[in-house]
Amino acid sequence: METQRETIIFNTPHNHEVVMNAYLTGYEAREIRKHSFGEASEMDETENAMIDTLVVSVDGSADNILDRILMMRGSDYTSIIKKASSIIQNDFLDQAENMKMEK
Repeated sequence: METQRETIIFNTPHNHEVVMNAYLTGYEAREIRKHSFGEASEMDETENAMIDTLVVSVDGSADNILDRILMMRGSDYTSIIKKASSIIQNDFLDQAENMKMEK
């Protein structure tokens, strides 16, 4: 699923031309998070479960959802995780409210 990525070109203060990827994928964001904050496998597993449980399709296709999401720009990946988290939080709040009402 290799695609040509957008790059940016800039010059350093000492005039070295540097070409960099313009964005991180979900995979890359996870890898950086692991190096920044230590082992993040539990968080990765939680996010995988959120995606597997809640996402029905991406761009009209149900094929390889997790992999396709992890190959997206990090900002797209993050927006999906935020939406999934919101759904889960609202569901848990509804469950808690229903439990209070039953008492």
